[in-house]
Amino acid sequence: MGTHKFEADVNKHIWDDISDEVFEEYLERTFIANIIENAIYENRARWDVPSVFQWWRVGKCFAMAAFAAGEVIVETPLGTLWGRQTCGQPVYQDLNVQDILTAMHSA
Repeated sequence: MGTHKFEADVNKHIWDDISDEVFEEYLERTFIANIIENAIYENRARWDVPSVFQWWRVGKCFAMAAFAAGEVIVETPLGTLWGRQTCGQPVYQDLNVQDILTAMHSA
């Protein structure tokens, strides 16, 4: 799949970076922060202790494929969130995202 196709798929399945909002929830120790912490705790065998650098709102298809690939996915009142464990490059260049999108198209 070409870079243009990955970029189009990212725009279709990975909607917006809400990291600032989620980190604010953590600072204020809200129930949303508790939901996220509980989900990470409940999946600790799957995720170990993940270092999440960004939080993205994502669609259900991406969420299911990402969860199956071992990514941090949490259902919250803010929507379905993906805890991205890398940063620095555009999301469509993230190799984990490319693998997930490729798997989604292969299914």
